[in-house]
Amino acid sequence: MPSLSSADVAVDASTDAARLTALIVEVANAEVRLRPDSGHREVRVRAMPTEASSPLPPALEQDALSVEASGNRLRVASDTAPVSAATWRQHHCAASAVRLVIDLPPRLRVSAHLPGGHLSVAGLNGALDVTAHSGRVTARRLGGPVEAAGSGGALTIEDATAPVNVEWTNGPVTLTGMERALTLQTRSAPTTVEGAQGAVDASAHAAPLTLKDLRASCTATAHSTTLHYHGAPRSDTLLRVLNGTLAASLPHTTQADVSAVGSRVRLASQAHPEHDWHDARTVRRVNTTLGTDGGPSLTMQALPGTVECTVH
Repeated sequence: MPSLSSADVAVDASTDAARLTALIVEVANAEVRLRPDSGHREVRVRAMPTEASSPLPPALEQDALSVEASGNRLRVASDTAPVSAATWRQHHCAASAVRLVIDLPPRLRVSAHLPGGHLSVAGLNGALDVTAHSGRVTARRLGGPVEAAGSGGALTIEDATAPVNVEWTNGPVTLTGMERALTLQTRSAPTTVEGAQGAVDASAHAAPLTLKDLRASCTATAHSTTLHYHGAPRSDTLLRVLNGTLAASLPHTTQADVSAVGSRVRLASQAHPEHDWHDARTVRRVNTTLGTDGGPSLTMQALPGTVECTVH
């Protein structure tokens, strides 16, 4: 984001944060950036037009953007009609007219409702609750629990050290470095989960779900799509596909008790010829052990559907 000058800023408001416990942001079609204030003493809100908006956008005219404290909460809001089924495409296609930069104590709880635009969050330790329709959300280095729900935009979360819960529709989802439990429900949203250290409970409908290098237990179900699994299971793992394909790629160092069942099960391996997988035979059910000492269970089910497992 470009540096701010006093000439750019249309709104500049600061609020003592000593008694605040929550920040509420309700702004439509805006580029919103939340960042930690090193002093931890105030919440500072600065708003300005983006390069795409000239002259001054309506959201910054006649006090249409309000910054109000009530009790222990601070609310930043624009005077904009809420998104409905009839107007979501307008928000999805519209260019952001307002750039909003909010500096806040890292501990503060944040609730954000953002039709359109782009929310960027980094370095906060309080709880984060986001609802975004037709807009993008990017969040990094989070220390508090995360609740994210939305549709029609992209969601990216990196390096979260507390539990994360996601419900997303019609937009790509990328989650990397989740250290605690991850609960995920998506529909028509291509999703990638990588490097999760906490337990994963995932359900995906009508768009691919990709799981990479998970380091804890996992239960994942994919409906009418493909479930991709990469890496060796570290804890018990249950992968299910209903009317789709389950494609697993395992390293040759995998230690696991493998069970696979489906309308078709295809196993191939150059690393374990003793299992007679090298001929890529196709069956309906397989139970076998990878490695010399066994390990966590890897259960793969595709009913109806196909299981394709490759050891490389």
